[in-house]
Amino acid sequence: MCGRFLGLVAVALGLAGCWIIDEFPPPPPEPSRLYVVSFLSAPEPIDDAPGPRLSAGANVDLAVSDGTGPDCTDAEDFSSPTTGGAGIDNQLVAALVPFFHDDFGPGGIDGQLRDRITSGAFLLLLRVTSRGIVDDSTAELELSLGELTAAPRSALGRLAPAQTVTVLASLGVHEASIDFGHLVAEVPEIPFPLTISGQTFELTLRDVQIEGDVDERSISDAQMGGHVTLDDLRAIDEIVCPTGGCPITIVDAARPDIDLVGPFREPIQCEGMSFGFAFEAVSAVLAEAP
Repeated sequence: MCGRFLGLVAVALGLAGCWIIDEFPPPPPEPSRLYVVSFLSAPEPIDDAPGPRLSAGANVDLAVSDGTGPDCTDAEDFSSPTTGGAGIDNQLVAALVPFFHDDFGPGGIDGQLRDRITSGAFLLLLRVTSRGIVDDSTAELELSLGELTAAPRSALGRLAPAQTVTVLASLGVHEASIDFGHLVAEVPEIPFPLTISGQTFELTLRDVQIEGDVDERSISDAQMGGHVTLDDLRAIDEIVCPTGGCPITIVDAARPDIDLVGPFREPIQCEGMSFGFAFEAVSAVLAEAP
């Protein structure tokens, strides 16, 4: 009743058992879920005619190319094995990775990635913040490098879920969207450790598009795609092939399959190479602050 008499002084309202609320309470925080990449692979593209050429990755150049154009930007594209989308670019895995297969060590690049992840040497954390797990056009993805607080647990070549982690370095918070449980986001850079011929270096993955099916426990049927630059590959050559110590350099091996144009260059200079990886992520627990 007394709420109708807003002109009364606050004291009178207080005596009558009513309270004036200056502002609405803040909304509850949007729920977030933490995942760790449990499996990462550079699967060889599938070219099984007459069906479509399939590869993990993303449409990096926002075009669908058939390989008949006059320059590198028309390298023949693939289709996504998970969504069926056309225009997938993945020259790094299609052309360059097989060339250096033995130099990655036993099991090739996939064996190396498996060992790094299951040992806890390379942990990529994804924190998804959203209003819902099914649909949210204003979700956020925070990407971080992390480490385990205890000995790693794994099974069947994959990191086990529900392990406790700490954050070593944040790679930023990025806009994301979830549509019918399908997560899409883009990250400017991801540091990516690799070893070739016993030499370890860090390759920078650039303009990385990330997508996958997300639920409370995992991110599945996921893939990431972006590009590396010729300058990135030259830096690797300086480590792996000092003073011309390799029969063929990584840049020389890559050059015939470069498929992306560097920004703001005229005439066209082909100086980027697309990549595509498949991955899965499982739930993780963030260690409590001491």
